[in-house]
Amino acid sequence: MWPAVLLWGGLWGVWEAAAGPFVHALKVPGLPGTVMFPAALFFMSRAYERSGRSESIFLAACVAAGLKLVDLFLPGQLAQAALRPALAILLEALAVTGFQAFFGRSARALARHHER
Repeated sequence: MWPAVLLWGGLWGVWEAAAGPFVHALKVPGLPGTVMFPAALFFMSRAYERSGRSESIFLAACVAAGLKLVDLFLPGQLAQAALRPALAILLEALAVTGFQAFFGRSARALARHHER
């Protein structure tokens, strides 16, 4: 599980640190959510698919949020510019983990039922 968590969480964190400021700087209403969440969902789904464990979704987010918090050490960076995205990463993952835990099990059970 940990290799998938570290790989996909790390890639997610790098993506957030690189693309996030650019997308937000464009100041197009709704664009950050339209771009950043699908990318986050991609990284979360890869961590889950590679590990097969729901908790890997949130753990990958912890890695990504940790990488995003490195922005706190950049000169001239406001704390909220790093804390808000890190919190958003964790909240997205919490929602996706809950969704997967609730609907993922029932979907697998339904698929097994139809295989019989």
